[in-house]
Amino acid sequence: GAFESFKFISAFLQIAKQCPSMLKDNVVIESVFGSPTCVWNGGRALANVYYNKKQLQNIRDTYANLGVKVRFIFTNPFLNEYDLHDRYCNLIMDVFKELSPEVVVNSPLLEDYLRSTYPTASFISSTTKRLRSSEEQMNEFSRDYKYVCLDYDYNYDYEFLDNIHKSERDRVEILVNSTCLKGCN
Repeated sequence: GAFESFKFISAFLQIAKQCPSMLKDNVVIESVFGSPTCVWNGGRALANVYYNKKQLQNIRDTYANLGVKVRFIFTNPFLNEYDLHDRYCNLIMDVFKELSPEVVVNSPLLEDYLRSTYPTASFISSTTKRLRSSEEQMNEFSRDYKYVCLDYDYNYDYEFLDNIHKSERDRVEILVNSTCLKGCN
């Protein structure tokens, strides 16, 4: 909810920064997740709130001043070439590009476009890819992803988790609150 819950999250982060004892020891809030309502969004139910450039800059600056990165959830799997040039989506990336935004991706088409158009961005492989074979999932580690968010079917597959090379374990993200049952599409 980095955008739709912006007021709450920014207030919470300020309090946490001023009173770090409120958090458990060694807790660091490094990023906030979400994206405004836009065609690249992965289908999360949002309030259809659109931000102008000045509002986006304010959100960007607030999070930057709090030392927190924004991780955009751009996981729409149904994008086409036309969607890549959406003015609003590109405005969002243009506003945040100087902060090296992080982008959770699903679509290879969007990922290729973002990598070439916004070279300062880093990428996270999304759990929504639904990579069913352990080989497909392991191949994600060979790609240039900051993190690999595992398909949630692997959350309790301890044999698979044990097989993730120790050097790659710092790049693993696990979606702990998935709402899908094992094997859902």
